[in-house]
Amino acid sequence: MKLRTNEDIISTLKLTQSTRLSVSQSTMMLSGLVYAMVLDKDLFKHNPDLEGFVLKIFRQWLPDHEQFRPYVYKSRTLLGSKISRIILDTFEYNDTTEVATKLSSLFSSATKEASSAKKLPDLEAFISDWLTSLGEDQ
Repeated sequence: MKLRTNEDIISTLKLTQSTRLSVSQSTMMLSGLVYAMVLDKDLFKHNPDLEGFVLKIFRQWLPDHEQFRPYVYKSRTLLGSKISRIILDTFEYNDTTEVATKLSSLFSSATKEASSAKKLPDLEAFISDWLTSLGEDQ
């Protein structure tokens, strides 16, 4: 699944939060979306960019609230599968909606910034700036 625009991501996240899907379907949908995001080189050009994203969004669900070992970030498929496993094995519905809300606000703000500039969203630059700000928070 190629993520085309912020609107595609936001609409998928809204679907995971809607009542049209069961709890297990919402969790599976979020797992698939996050996996697709991790694999998408348009969202995260370089693998090290994924570390800040994962820590910001998923830290509380990581084993012992610590980050993955460094080798995990060198493989997008390994990282995506580890995150998917955490989502599928440990997430309750409240966790699913919490992550969907965090991701929606991230992509909504990128869309709003792009619309105010009257140009196509430069998601790569937005996420790079966001990851840079994560480094300042820690």
